[in-house]
Amino acid sequence: MKWIVAIFFVCSTAYAADENKLTVEHAKKLLPQAAGMTNADLDTLGRDPRPEAVKSKSLTLMLLAYNPVVAEQNPKATKEFSFTGEVPKPSEIIAAIAISKQQGYASFIQPKYITDCTCESKGDKAEGSVSFKCDLYSGRVLYSARRIKDVWTITEFRLPIHEIRIVRGENDVWKQESLPKK
Repeated sequence: MKWIVAIFFVCSTAYAADENKLTVEHAKKLLPQAAGMTNADLDTLGRDPRPEAVKSKSLTLMLLAYNPVVAEQNPKATKEFSFTGEVPKPSEIIAAIAISKQQGYASFIQPKYITDCTCESKGDKAEGSVSFKCDLYSGRVLYSARRIKDVWTITEFRLPIHEIRIVRGENDVWKQESLPKK
């Protein structure tokens, strides 16, 4: 009987230690909305297409403003983001990113577009990458997350080749920053 209790204690302790880690499956659930923009911001862009019209500079906003000439200037940039074939019409892009509109957001990273996700979690921090692909585009971005009051939150996206990072600030407002050149 003692060995059964000992095995249970060891197994439950190991589970308790792991339950606080951010897993790939949990990250896959957090990434689409974190990368996205609210429906209100998407509607604002419909009326005023300038990125300045939207307060939160999310990953999706950055990719909406993506200039395909960047890929021509730096072919490595296509590893982080590229259109598949011809540059799609804006209405096609909006249709692809707005499939989550009923959940309150639009995102280039939709759950069904995720092709690969990694996550290394240590303590209250985690990092990884997420790859995504649909008929119109594909990409791969790095992300960071933190556990704040026992809730995991995506806090940053990085596109090192593009030298851009998108950081979550106060009130969940995203801002874009330049990464230092290597």
